[in-house]
Amino acid sequence: MGRGRRRQERRVEAGHPPRTLVSSRTATMTLASDHGWHRQLSAKNRKHGHVHTSPRALPVRAPRLFPVKGARPSAVELAALHVDRPDPASSLARACRAALSRRCSVGLTLAADAALAQRVSLAAVGPLAGRGETLQINLGEGPCVQSLSRLAPVLAPDLDDTDVTGAWPVFAAQARADGIRAVFAIPVVGARPAVPQPGLVLSLYRDRPGDLPEADLRTARTHVLAAELLLLAAPVPGEDSAADAWLLPTDAVVHQATGMISYRHALTTGQALALLRSHAHIRGTDLTDLAHAIVHRGLRLPDPPPPDPAGP
Repeated sequence: MGRGRRRQERRVEAGHPPRTLVSSRTATMTLASDHGWHRQLSAKNRKHGHVHTSPRALPVRAPRLFPVKGARPSAVELAALHVDRPDPASSLARACRAALSRRCSVGLTLAADAALAQRVSLAAVGPLAGRGETLQINLGEGPCVQSLSRLAPVLAPDLDDTDVTGAWPVFAAQARADGIRAVFAIPVVGARPAVPQPGLVLSLYRDRPGDLPEADLRTARTHVLAAELLLLAAPVPGEDSAADAWLLPTDAVVHQATGMISYRHALTTGQALALLRSHAHIRGTDLTDLAHAIVHRGLRLPDPPPPDPAGP
């Protein structure tokens, strides 16, 4: 264990927030290059200086880091305990799962673009999280997607309740088939922007219906705030360093495939992503697997049907 980390943990044990994680009061991450995945964090604080992040990390904007009254100390402490782990997001998700009073699987999803069309899973812990995260990314619908769009929690205690699942019926049906009976999606909530923007959401998946206890909702909120602090505190590695590999999504190939489809078929990126999703659904395959076949094995999707000249 490094000397700096020991000092950090002693500060936390003594009840003091770690300096490196609270040095910025305002922070905005924006795309920093034409690669589409790079980001740059600009953070200014006259007393403490700067917080930097990896230029290869995903874009996310944090208009307000601590919207939940009383959550700040716990979120900072959690982030401090996990920031030096090899995979901080998964480590934090495991801690969240252990802290809940009801057994749940835990997923962390980051929206990688302002249109909320591209989402990546940063962590999936527990038997249901992997499938739940993959379904929402593949289908482009679900509680996580809805919570990011609304910037508000989406609580679905029973996926058989059509009054709750009406906005994402396909996800609900497939999730039930996979043994998921309840989903609770809690985003980082700040000032509501005029247009959609990137965001972070923590999702809880359960194999039986039932309300989420208020204490567990508070726990989830604290952990998703800590996850945002981990993103903001990501170190600046060297060009060949893997220090921020946890921020690089395993399904980045989806966005490569989307770009290739857009070019080949003269489609917008949104249309290309929709075409990729529809073919994955028709073939019954995972979106990432299909994207990998397009990028690395030369698979070409058939041309989409031309628009009806008569209109709808």
